[in-house]
Amino acid sequence: MVVGENFAFVHLQKTAGSYVCKQLKEKFINTETKLKKHTTAKEYIKNYGKKRLMIGSLRNPIELYVSLWSYGCQKRGKLYDRSKRKFVGLRTFKQNLQRFNFYVIKYLFEYKIEEWNELYDDVNNIDNFHKWFELINKKSFYFNSGVFAPMSFDDGESIGFMSRRALDMYFDYKINFKGQIIRKSINPLINRWLIKENLNESFEKLINEISELGESYDSKYTHSVKKINTSKHMTYDRYYNEQMKKKIADMDKFIFDLINEIQQ
Repeated sequence: MVVGENFAFVHLQKTAGSYVCKQLKEKFINTETKLKKHTTAKEYIKNYGKKRLMIGSLRNPIELYVSLWSYGCQKRGKLYDRSKRKFVGLRTFKQNLQRFNFYVIKYLFEYKIEEWNELYDDVNNIDNFHKWFELINKKSFYFNSGVFAPMSFDDGESIGFMSRRALDMYFDYKINFKGQIIRKSINPLINRWLIKENLNESFEKLINEISELGESYDSKYTHSVKKINTSKHMTYDRYYNEQMKKKIADMDKFIFDLINEIQQ
């Protein structure tokens, strides 16, 4: 997480966040890194209060899932590390209890590490990608996923892994007695968005907006377009069939709707 005098950038995994952090730190003089790299907006505001600009980044889930899995095929990323764990850490267990997610205790006994064997061996293995996608959305992976958002809304609609990550990172919400997110309780903590698919354009607008707030900046700064922490894989469409695309469109409708709303 990068914080300036008037802004805070909340870093959601695999949405060009490392690139944005680097650019913000190079452009604006009085920036610093607060808390952990992937600290949530809610946690930051709780500790430091809300900045004038709370910035988040999003990405089309169709691309994001491939990028996340292929990053694991390079033996990199927290999700890769978590999926190889045989046991759930005590800290993760306590965090779930603190969030009153008692209903997921049963998932502790359903996780099978052997299901993950060889899924990260070959970035060109489309079947492995499909199996991986199913596993990260299984209830049995809840505790090892690093995501605390429940897996459905109070109207029964399922929530995909990437939507749950975005909900945890960028929103405040309440959970009902059935362990579901109350849809009407969802409150966005972000007021400026960057979209990965048109990053250069939206980033330039953001730079100008932050500068106009009086943020101290380096006048010699030159915007770099070099990517950081990229994953290596085939073109995105090669990993999908229409059935799987539809499934993601349904499960991650929350992100798709949010992106559409931002771009209007």
